[in-house]
Amino acid sequence: MPAVAFAAYPKGANMNLDYYKTKHVPWVFGLWQPYAKAYRLLTGDGGACPYEVIIEVDLEHRDDLDKANAALSPEQAKAIEDDLANYSQKPPVFWVLDVQKRSSDAA
Repeated sequence: MPAVAFAAYPKGANMNLDYYKTKHVPWVFGLWQPYAKAYRLLTGDGGACPYEVIIEVDLEHRDDLDKANAALSPEQAKAIEDDLANYSQKPPVFWVLDVQKRSSDAA
């Protein structure tokens, strides 16, 4: 069953969105190959959503995120963690949801 992994940065994270979308996200997405299939970077207008930035990463299976992270070397995992200081003042909240149906699925 396909799944979507989310990382959501809370309001007040003061995101450096340019760095995040041009450096961090493409770098980590590349490291997560072949498990990460696509991503969407979402921002809002500061309305009711409690998050400043949300990234969604498409996976073929729920456990693919664990596989992607397990495939990282200890140095790569630490570099990803340390890179947070370059784009956010707050860490993200993470979760993974299973995709039950898509509009493109057969009826």
